[in-house]
Amino acid sequence: MELDLTEQLRRAKDAPDRKDRREAFLGLLASEGWREALSPELIARQSFRVRDTDYPDLRTIADAAALLASSEEKVQAALELPGTDRYSNELLGALARQTPELIVELCLAHVRTAERQRVLVLQRLLHEADARWVERPEAKRVIRKLLRVADDGRVELMQWLAEAGALSRFVDELKVHPPLLLDEWSAMGRAQVRDAELELRALALLPHTHGPLLYLMRLDPLPEGLEERVLAAARPDWLPGALEAAVVDGLAHPLLVPLAELAVRQGGRSMAVAVAWIGSSKMAKEVLGQLGGELERDGQRVRLSDTFWIRRSGVSGDRALERGRRGQVPDPLDVAALVRQMRGERISELVHEILGTPRLNMFETVLRPLCAVHPEAAELVAAMCASPESDVARLAHEAVQWPDVVWPEVELE
Repeated sequence: MELDLTEQLRRAKDAPDRKDRREAFLGLLASEGWREALSPELIARQSFRVRDTDYPDLRTIADAAALLASSEEKVQAALELPGTDRYSNELLGALARQTPELIVELCLAHVRTAERQRVLVLQRLLHEADARWVERPEAKRVIRKLLRVADDGRVELMQWLAEAGALSRFVDELKVHPPLLLDEWSAMGRAQVRDAELELRALALLPHTHGPLLYLMRLDPLPEGLEERVLAAARPDWLPGALEAAVVDGLAHPLLVPLAELAVRQGGRSMAVAVAWIGSSKMAKEVLGQLGGELERDGQRVRLSDTFWIRRSGVSGDRALERGRRGQVPDPLDVAALVRQMRGERISELVHEILGTPRLNMFETVLRPLCAVHPEAAELVAAMCASPESDVARLAHEAVQWPDVVWPEVELE
């Protein structure tokens, strides 16, 4: 018996002919020595070579999975395979297709205590066995655990939850462990996750990173103030990345039209990215379709014309300042242009003017987006909380309560 086992192992590993290796490998799995066959090195030998490249022998893999699926003990042992190499991963995937219910049951039990690297393997195996596993009631505890760790596994999980329409069930976890990566923000948008706290956080982060754009622009209706915040944030250092993210993610929204027009006006890299976005035929059709739909709706013509605000009215940051200094409330689009154009000392001067004069009509309308877009404005307002002038300190304290602004003590993620 020992000699037969040794000979089978040798043939399964070293036989020059693929058929001989397959026969010996499957024979091992059907024998009392089946555990010996569950070796990554031995599984990797079940392959063939084409032009110096090795490929898994899928016929052998499928037959091996069928043998393993005949026994829960064998399935349990197979789940101990690392699954990080191509060949073990193929075998585990075939096993998941052979016995999906057992794989889901066992993986859900294993993932609760497994180390993180192992969790990624089990999570992908779960999805291979049942793409709708995230909807199972018994999976909730596991999903909550997986959403707490920021890695590739969480990105995939959020995408699966979004596809299943189940991501909104885990809002509490997303508040404690908010999205960081573009694909995570996109998944939230595709899933239409509506939560005031998450939306305010996204608005605060929007001028500093591009992921929130993929979330907020997919919400219907759009969060209040999104259009003005996006246009205020459209500086030359932010705009190209925003349009690139939209192209990669397949985001099409009428609000991207004025962003693209701004990018063309800025020239350089911004213009190149805008041309790439405009040249995307699929995206162009989607945007034109949305705009055409607005034209057909009663009462929406003003809103459509607002979409082309740059060409329509020639917004003016100077006009926002003039109206504010006359005690009037500036137009939000003029304010967006003003904030976008502010640089250096002008930011400091405007902050001191609004808080020191004070200009209360510009407090919410101008200072708030200014602090949201320019970190130096937020830092200055936070510092003015310690001003010896009581009125200035009071207004500064009131300002730092705005939840849609990243204040100095808040670490950007």
